[in-house]
Formats: sequence, structure tokens, C-alpha cells
Amino acid sequence: MLMKNNRFVRLLGYLEKWAIIGVFMGLVIGVSTILFSQITDYLEYHLLISTVSLESRIPVIPFEATWNNEIALLQPLITCLGCLLGGLLVYVIAPETEGEGTGAAIATFHNPRGGIRSRVPPVKAIASALTIGSGGSVGREGPMGQIGAGVGSIISSILKLDPRSKRIAIAAGLGAGIGTIFKAPLGGALFGMEVLYKRDFEVEALVPAFIASVVGYSIYGAYSGWRPLFFVPQTYFQNPLELLFYTILGVVCAVTSIVYVQLLHRFRSLFKSLRIPRIAKPAIGGLIVGIVGIFVPQIVEGGYVWIKYLLNGEVSSWFDNTFLMAIMAMIVIFLLKMIVTSITIGSGGSGGIFTPTIAVGATIGMLLGEIFAREFPMIIFDRESFLISFTIVGMMAFFGGISKCPLAAMIMVSEITGDYGLLLPAMLTTALAYILTGDYTMYSEQVETKADSPAHVGEYMIHLLRMLKVRNAMRTRYPTISPTISLRDAAEIMRMHGVRAVPVVEDSRLVGVISMEDVYKVRDRKLEDVRVNEIMVRNVIVAYPDESLLDVMHRIVENQISILPVVERGDKRLLGVVTMQCIIRAYDKAMEELEEAREEEK
Repeated sequence: MLMKNNRFVRLLGYLEKWAIIGVFMGLVIGVSTILFSQITDYLEYHLLISTVSLESRIPVIPFEATWNNEIALLQPLITCLGCLLGGLLVYVIAPETEGEGTGAAIATFHNPRGGIRSRVPPVKAIASALTIGSGGSVGREGPMGQIGAGVGSIISSILKLDPRSKRIAIAAGLGAGIGTIFKAPLGGALFGMEVLYKRDFEVEALVPAFIASVVGYSIYGAYSGWRPLFFVPQTYFQNPLELLFYTILGVVCAVTSIVYVQLLHRFRSLFKSLRIPRIAKPAIGGLIVGIVGIFVPQIVEGGYVWIKYLLNGEVSSWFDNTFLMAIMAMIVIFLLKMIVTSITIGSGGSGGIFTPTIAVGATIGMLLGEIFAREFPMIIFDRESFLISFTIVGMMAFFGGISKCPLAAMIMVSEITGDYGLLLPAMLTTALAYILTGDYTMYSEQVETKADSPAHVGEYMIHLLRMLKVRNAMRTRYPTISPTISLRDAAEIMRMHGVRAVPVVEDSRLVGVISMEDVYKVRDRKLEDVRVNEIMVRNVIVAYPDESLLDVMHRIVENQISILPVVERGDKRLLGVVTMQCIIRAYDKAMEELEEAREEEK
């Protein structure tokens, strides 16, 4: 009964409320992550590892006999069927689970009345597990982001939270879901508040996201262990001259990121334009990915296995044997990885984009690292450590640039690799990628700042009206009348100027207000025989020039009046009037000025 009446929420303070809700969200997200991981791991093992021997094929350089492996020929069939079943589940039961997942959660957040149906988390989990487990080039974080956001939305509905609190819960659940699946609770919480905007943060979501991430991570860690996803030996930044190499890495990641974003949008548009049943589109995407995977197995699934080989140093042997062939192979891998990921997502396949994206960044980092280590041995003291460092920083920069989440990207990659010793070069590289990519983002649902979010329009209107003063909006040229004229003359003045009420002024000072409604009330006497001072309202509600427009607007609405005379404090000297039209005009002008200032900054 307490929750039904929402008293439970109202009786708690901010921290107490979100601590309780955050714990509850974390419990559900932690259990959901375990179930999702079990289903996905089961499918990956039986479909990719046991059936097509993916792990044994990935260490082999592309084009070196992997294509004539008869077992590998099953890859297209498996991926096609997995994506077909996932697409069937999506389009029949919950079409909003199509594609990447995080973007859908962002769109829900920006919808002022947005919510996520209770069927979304289970459908997203099963459809994504089918896509990922069969070899689709997508990851686990997008599904868990949407699942976490769905948990936040469902709990908000149960507790009957207001729309603003519901949005906070959705953002917190989004971050907690990603932080839990990646064992990166800090980075996940930051991601939840950073990914919503290109140039802003949803700070209010931070506390509940922290709590939900920690609880979810603790539950999932107790099940799967506490070791980071990609554990690597501790590395350190050792030589300031290496910053030149990291600068080049940032530029390359930025340029490649822009190509990646364009590929994502192009393939989305391409598959959208195909005049075939929607259910068949993911199957076509899966078939293409499976065929490519026969020849280049490194692009199959999200990229976990490939990233592990990069960070373990096993790919370095390619460069030791055939340097030019290795360079060509790495270029082919990261280009094809971008293409097959775009095909999987664009065709409607259900899965995340984070893991494929950091796989591309890791490949670019390893490729450039090998080139720099070979050409500049006098600067690079420890080749093995440098290659690991470059691979990790490449992951941070590539994802941070096009996700518009540079801070979250650095922290998350540090957490999933267990290596915090590279934050200095990572800050340089990721900042460069973030700046150079400009407005390019892989999450098209992002908006520039809070001011651009439909969910925050009301808040920003209130803030702006609170800043604007009456002097910014009042009309100084407005008809006034003398208290001694007749009602007929007063009514004629109001009709002539097209107003419903006018101030009554004597010796420049306000003495009353008269409206057309006051005139209509006089029925027993002729209007020319009645003076204004006989029926005017003397106890006038007024405004002062230094008051905020927000206060004045409330006064107009609460008292249901058309005008507020503006007077000097103390002597009642009339300065002008303010109406709702004045307030709206002042607000629109201020918004135009803000937009112009923003454009000039760009």
C-alpha cells in the first residue's frame, strides 16, 4: 500500500531512495547477467568452439589454409540460422530489441514519457545470445545495457516513480548492466551518465549507477570469478618520446572511427531499403558474416577471442615471420571487422557494438605498435610491453572517440584489462580521437547536451525563466486610462488597442486595473454615466522589474489574470505591463541567442 500511494519514495531522502532502488536494481541486473552469460557461453561453445573450431583457427594468419578446413564451411549455415532465429524472436515479440541495444536505451531516456516494456529484457537476452553464440559480429554489452535499462524502467513502474526519476533509473540501469557484464563497475557507471550526450553528463544518474553497478558486479563476480576479462601484465608509460606515437595512434583511430560510423549508417540504410521480409534481413547479414568468417575467422563473434590473442602476444609471431604479410592481414582484419559488424547491426541482428569496436581499436593499436617497434628500436625500450600498451590504448581511443564517452572508455578498458598504468598516454590519445571525430557518433540517438534533450526541456525552461527578469520582458508602451473617464470610453480604448485589461493611472502612479469583464458586469446603468474609479480593481496584483519571469508566470496562472502592471517598489510608479505573451517572447529570444552562441562556438 505504501508503494501504491508512492509514500515509500516521498518519505525518503535523495540518497536513501536511490540507495534502496540501486541495490534492488543491482540484484536483478546481477542475476540477469549470469543467466545471459550462461546462455551465450553455452551457444558459443557448442556452435563456434566445438563445431567450427573457432579458437584453433583464430591464431592462424588469414588466407593460410583456414578456408579449406571442411569444418569451417559450416560457419555460414550456423551464423545464418542463429541470426534468423534471433530476428524471428525480435520482430514477432519485441521489435524495439532490434539492433544494438544501447541506442534504444538512450532513445528511451530522451523520451519525456519513455518506458521499456517488461518483455524487452528476456527477448533481448535470448535474441542476442542466439546472434552472438552463432558468430554474429556483435558483443554482449549492448544487450546488457538495454536489459539493465529495462530493469530500471520496470522497477520505476512498480514503485510508481515520477518521469524524471524513471529516466534516472533507466540511465543507471544502462550503466550497471554494462559495468556488470564487463566486470567494470566504475567505468560502467560513468558510461551510463556519459553516453546519453555528445558533450554533457547526466550527473544525477551517477549515485544510483554506482550502487547498482557494485551490487551487480558483486553478484556476477561471485559466479564467474574476479579476474578481469582480458588480464595482462602490468604496463607503464616509460618514455616521453613515445607520446609522438600515441599522437599518431589518436589521429588514425579518429579517421578510422569516422569511416566506421559511416559504414554503420550506410548498411542500416541499405538493409532498410531492401524490399524483403524484415525477419529475413538478419539471416542475410548472418550468412554474409559466416562466409567471410570461413576465410578470416578473426572477425567472427564479438571479438573476445581475438582480443585475448592480441593481448597475449601470440599475434606478434606473424610479424616475426612475414612482416609485410602480417601488416596486410591486420589491415584486412580491422577493415572486415568494421564491415561485418555494420552488416550484423544494420541487418537487424541483436547485439552490442562495444566489443567489436574495441576489437577494431586493439587491432589498429597492435598494427601501429609493431610498425613503430620495428622502425624506432632506439626509442622503444621494451617491445613486448609497448605492444600491449599500444593495443590497450588503441581500444580506449577508438571506442572513446565515436561513442563520445572518452572518460568511461579509459576507465572501462583499464578495468577489463586490469591495467591502470597507461592513463597518461590514454588521455592524450583518447582526447585526440574524441576531438577529431567531431559530431560523428555510433549512437545516433545521442543529443548534444541536456538542453537538446526533450526530456529536459521543461527543466531548462524553468531554469531560463528563473534567470530572466521582468525588465527583460515587460511592455513599456501599453495603453493606460484615467480613473475619471467613463466606462464607454474605457471600453473603446481597450477595443481600439485589442486588449482585455488596462492599468488605471493617476499622476504616473498605478491606482487600479479595469478589464472588459468588469465593464460587462455593469447592467443597470448606462456606460457613459459610470466612471472607471467606481468599478476598477484597486487591490492590484503587481510585478517588479527585478523579479524573475518564473515567479511572475506563476502569479499570472494562479490568479487567472491577463496582465500584471510593473511598478517601482515603494511609490507604485507604473513602468509597463507583463503578459504571458511577453514571457513567451522573452523566452524564445533568449533561446535564439543561446543557439546563436552555440553555433559560434562550433
